[in-house]
Amino acid sequence: MHIWWEVAELHWLRSQGSRALKYILAAADQSEEATSVNILRAKHRIQERIQVSLSEWIICLKWIKLRILLELLTNSLAEAIRVGTDFLATFVEGQVQHESLTMALLLLVYDHTVTLRNHAPPSLLQGLVREALNTYPSNSLILGLFLECEKGQGVWGRI
Repeated sequence: MHIWWEVAELHWLRSQGSRALKYILAAADQSEEATSVNILRAKHRIQERIQVSLSEWIICLKWIKLRILLELLTNSLAEAIRVGTDFLATFVEGQVQHESLTMALLLLVYDHTVTLRNHAPPSLLQGLVREALNTYPSNSLILGLFLECEKGQGVWGRI
């Protein structure tokens, strides 16, 4: 499982979305052809694997990240965020699962918008980061993302 996520993320970050999609489909035991039927089956299969791996959080988190990335590659950033927030709603705030999934979602959105320079309104990432900072004020990575989002803003009053 770890290798599927690492390879898919590597190709995605190298702006090779179609190759990343092929690896996600392969991880879900689907043919590499990105048809709508294969994508739907992959989403269903990943959901099943998430449910099975809930007891092993690291593996479950990788499956969730694959599911979010699959949504991002086949749909839109807004839908990927919706999938991530739906998963977040299943965990209790303050627990390791919730915090690590929050971080994973923030980093996926950050990589999509900043690292890969895809168009998205800055307020999208800013809103997610502010919400996460309110929940986890002592998380230094979230604080770093907050400062990155505020960079270049005319008013630094929130800091």
